[in-house]
Amino acid sequence: KASGGAQVRRLLALALVLDFVIELKSSHRLELSEIAGPKSGAQSYLPYALLLETALERRLHQPVKVQATATSPKRYWVDVHIGLQWLRIMFSQERIGTHPPITLLVLLLMSLAISMFTALILARRLTGPLVTLSQATREIGYGYVPPPLSEEGPEELAILARNFNNMARRVRALLDTRTTLLAGISHDLRTPIARLRLAIELMRDELQEERVTAMERDLEEMDALIGQLLDTAREVRTGQVELLELAPLVLEVANDIRRGGATVDVQLPDTPCEHYVNRRALQRVVANLLENALRHGRPPVIVRLTCTQECTRLEVEDCGPGIPAKQEESVFRPFVAIGPSAGSGLGLAIVHGIVHAYGWEISLRPRPSGGTIARLSLSDGPSAPLEKQRR
Repeated sequence: KASGGAQVRRLLALALVLDFVIELKSSHRLELSEIAGPKSGAQSYLPYALLLETALERRLHQPVKVQATATSPKRYWVDVHIGLQWLRIMFSQERIGTHPPITLLVLLLMSLAISMFTALILARRLTGPLVTLSQATREIGYGYVPPPLSEEGPEELAILARNFNNMARRVRALLDTRTTLLAGISHDLRTPIARLRLAIELMRDELQEERVTAMERDLEEMDALIGQLLDTAREVRTGQVELLELAPLVLEVANDIRRGGATVDVQLPDTPCEHYVNRRALQRVVANLLENALRHGRPPVIVRLTCTQECTRLEVEDCGPGIPAKQEESVFRPFVAIGPSAGSGLGLAIVHGIVHAYGWEISLRPRPSGGTIARLSLSDGPSAPLEKQRR
């Protein structure tokens, strides 16, 4: 009976062991087997294997080595000495759940993403002030005085912003000084002109009519010259722009010129032609171009407005002798006059100042059949609404 009871206990123990082995394999994908002694295999350098060795050594208080097969599919095992026997615990690579190539690729992509994100932040921090500086230089080139730039950030950018702010203040001071100087000179000159006119009126009965007329004509020319000097100082300052239909504006200026007896042929587009402009500035440009064409050319003077999706263009053609070669740019400088019928030389200089202030383009080119074509191309300067500039 005692022998039978021991055998039953051994069978029960064996059944429990078998059940435990089956449970390990089905639920945990571990294979447990009894061996005669440890067996050497390939050393594994996976981080998981090193962590497993450390954890088992801490719990079993004995050296443990995780080894692997050299063939595929790869399997790992751990030989553990328990009591009087050796046990081998084996598992496949799939149980670890790691795929070194995929893991390496994921780590590489993550590192690349982090690097790009960091580089983007640094680039935005560095290029942001540069973009602001670029916009500010563009505005100051058009005659605006931008608000002071922030002088914070990296030392080099802070120094650059500080120098730009100082330059902008000096440029504005120079422009204000020039405007004040011209206004003062004009004011001081108009006072004696007024006195001369009064004296002429008082002396009209004692002077010959031709001399009086000549003196009055000289005074009118002096007064017109002073007015043009003031316009030169004022028109470089840009005003508020608005969306205008250009055809009526051009026709209005041409009709004003026609009332003086000039022949002006106006050619307008059939479709609406709208653009963001300053009304007074564009009227002054068109009037000066027409007066310049009438002074230097023969009638008729042709005004042609073209408006497409790409550009808005105004051309003024005359039938005069034209501009000598290589002097197309010099006529835009103040007091540069060409030909016997030249005036003060300020009309085109005023046009050039307005065009530059609003970011437009002006050019003079010879007309194939004789004469000159003044071509004005309208574009969107910094004063135009942002929505218009983005289109």
